[in-house]
Order: sequence, then C-alpha cells, then structure tokens
Amino acid sequence: MRVLITGVAGFIGFHTANLLLKMGYKVYGLDSLNTYYSVAIKKKRIHNLKNKNFFFKKCNLQNEKIIYNFIKQKKINIIIHLAAQAGVRHSLKKPMDYVTNNISSTTNLLEACRKYKKIKHFY
Repeated sequence: MRVLITGVAGFIGFHTANLLLKMGYKVYGLDSLNTYYSVAIKKKRIHNLKNKNFFFKKCNLQNEKIIYNFIKQKKINIIIHLAAQAGVRHSLKKPMDYVTNNISSTTNLLEACRKYKKIKHFY
C-alpha cells in the first residue's frame, strides 16, 4: 500500500509515518515546513524518516492540480490528512490563515481524491 501523509513533519504526522514504515508501507509525506513551529525540528523529523520506503515533498495544499498530479503519479491508495495551521493564539490574530490552510487545503485534497477515484481510505 502507498500512503500519503499530509503534515508529515508535525508531531503526529512523524510518529504515524514512523509506525507505517515499520509496518512495511510505502509512505509519501507532504509538508509545507511553515515557520509556526521550529523548522529545524521538522527537518530533523524528515531526516529521521528517510529510508527506501519514505519519500518527502515540500508542498502546501493550496493547489489542487499539484496535489492531484502527485497522488496520481505516486499511485496513492490511502491518505492520512494531518496538515493544518496550528495555534489558538494565532487563530485570533489571523483567522483567515486557518480558512486558507485548513478548510481550503482540505477541500483541495478531497477534490483531487474525487478526480483520482482510486483512494481506498481517507483519514
């Protein structure tokens, strides 16, 4: 199985990817590596996941066409969507960041899945 994990450099994404790799899955990780949390920690997590069954692409989910092409090219079967703009305080200062990063990105991902039609599970 080929699993796409969005937000793979985050805490939950990293540990999910690590577990799936130990189980023998091919894991494709997407992350924007934004600066809300330490980019150095995110890069270290990506480095720690590197093996023959892990593939990483720095990417935000703002462009449905890029997402669709990635899913199709890599023949993804399962998607675990963990990407999101984090932080409650930031949401009070810049609520539109959350609309763009969380709602629009999820919609773009779902639309790409609808067009690809070969996704068995979306979590």
